[in-house]
Amino acid sequence: WVANLDGSNQTLIPITLPANRKWPSNLAITPDGSKIVFTLEDSSDGRITYIYTANIDGSNVTQIIGTGTRTDYSHVTVF
Repeated sequence: WVANLDGSNQTLIPITLPANRKWPSNLAITPDGSKIVFTLEDSSDGRITYIYTANIDGSNVTQIIGTGTRTDYSHVTVF
């Protein structure tokens, strides 16, 4: 969901997840408001993390980082 700072104009962002992925809790919106940056975990073990982007309307979901191995991305700055 996105909304104005006052809580008005609440809008659901429909993002279709790739197969075998689940949502963790990491999500950010780029400073220009055009994209969402988020992490997804492998649903088979929850330990492999991938970083994705999508347009603010939920389209164009793109994996930008992810090797298929357990990786710590806590040091990565996206913007």
